[in-house]
Amino acid sequence: MNTLRQLITDTSARINAAVATRLDRAFVHFAFRTPPGADQVPPADRMTDLLDEAAPFYDRAARTGALFQPPSRPRVEMVQVRSRYAGHGAAYDLSWPSGYSPLHPRYAQALAQCPETRTCHARWFKHDDPAPAMICLHGWGAGEYTGEQLAFPVRWMFSRCQLDVVLMNMPFHARRKAGLGRSTPAFPTPDPTRSVEGFAHAIQDARTLIDLLLDRGAPWVGVMGMSLGGYTSALLATVEPRLACAVPLMPFASLPELIWRHGHDTPSQRTAIDAGVTLERLALAMRSVSPLDRPARIDTSRILIGAGERDGITLTSQARKLYDHFQGSHLCLFPGGHLYQYGRRRVFAAFHDLQRQIRHDRGEPLTIDLAVAA
Repeated sequence: MNTLRQLITDTSARINAAVATRLDRAFVHFAFRTPPGADQVPPADRMTDLLDEAAPFYDRAARTGALFQPPSRPRVEMVQVRSRYAGHGAAYDLSWPSGYSPLHPRYAQALAQCPETRTCHARWFKHDDPAPAMICLHGWGAGEYTGEQLAFPVRWMFSRCQLDVVLMNMPFHARRKAGLGRSTPAFPTPDPTRSVEGFAHAIQDARTLIDLLLDRGAPWVGVMGMSLGGYTSALLATVEPRLACAVPLMPFASLPELIWRHGHDTPSQRTAIDAGVTLERLALAMRSVSPLDRPARIDTSRILIGAGERDGITLTSQARKLYDHFQGSHLCLFPGGHLYQYGRRRVFAAFHDLQRQIRHDRGEPLTIDLAVAA
């Protein structure tokens, strides 16, 4: 009987591993090896000039404080919506005008082409009484609330951890995306202007949301992000000292490295190399929004990084780079991949312990269900 049980377990593990690997490979082919539209990436012969201009321009903006802009105090529209997730509370759709001011005329032009990105959107699963809140940041090409309520364990965090959960749309995604026909999101891209300011834009929007939640009674606010959102949550931890915790899940640590690796030997990369584009130039142009080039502004013991051992998209090695950079942080690995995240419950078990520790340190009562999300 034990031999049969072991055989079933081993077979299941092999099947899971194969599915995870194939799904991630298919995504990489679509996302990185399908050339993006001409409106998203400048011609190769223009890229070298843009990269050389971006590095000093955004480095100076970061030094002077112009890049990571303070939260704004906008008028927020709040509309209650039906949701089966909010058992002892309610769900609200929030919208407010983004307070981010473009630094470069090219980013102002990008916003003019996509005015939807000037309006922020979030769905707030709110308890009747004030509760700690977790802001959840989605991955590339995602952000629709129906999908994000499955991607993140919203019901478990809301009902069993007694946390408010807030799903925020990233710039150029979901409700902040121009039209429905675009095959790939307009952020991030190899274009340094769009990527650097896109991340700075997302950070300003998230800080404004933190203000809103604290003003409305949340005792503390943390951030959790997946993939693109994982990178953004790591970056936010280097900007916003009020964060109680940061939980980057399946994050990348370097956008240039990700673009370069997955674009290997594609026609577009060969053309870019012939024009003088290099990984080093990309990295210099985008270092102002690299968490690896910035110190944490929060206690690193409150940073929990989760990664799949078979992640073929953002790669386990990228998560390890963040872990090595944020000395004192926690790294939790699970056996699955980026899209098929089997075994990820161990990451949420670690998050369960982290938020309990935060409550304990703050003297809050620990009346939390011990069941862990799948």
